[in-house]
Amino acid sequence: MNKAIGTYTGGRTKSLDDDEQAVVIVKNQLEVLAGMLNIFVAPYFFINKPVKQLKCLKQAANFMIQTEEKQLRFMHNAKKLKQAYNLCTSNKAALISFANLYNLVSY
Repeated sequence: MNKAIGTYTGGRTKSLDDDEQAVVIVKNQLEVLAGMLNIFVAPYFFINKPVKQLKCLKQAANFMIQTEEKQLRFMHNAKKLKQAYNLCTSNKAALISFANLYNLVSY
């Protein structure tokens, strides 16, 4: 676990619990991805209207594939997010932290 965390943080880790480290990485990656998609109106995604959610996803996908650089950067960061998420979802306390992350990404 510590080797994987080192990979994601470039070896700059403090003496935190493994699950706490993974949660920090997830939060950081969410912020990076949110920054890449900051031109979109997120409330349309977080409301319970499937048509508006799909339109928002379509706009975001089209935006990310405009250039190869954007596409590769987004895929790289999304992969890091998924890997960090997978590292810590086996812990109940980490799952509670993820429930609280919804407040970080919902606008």
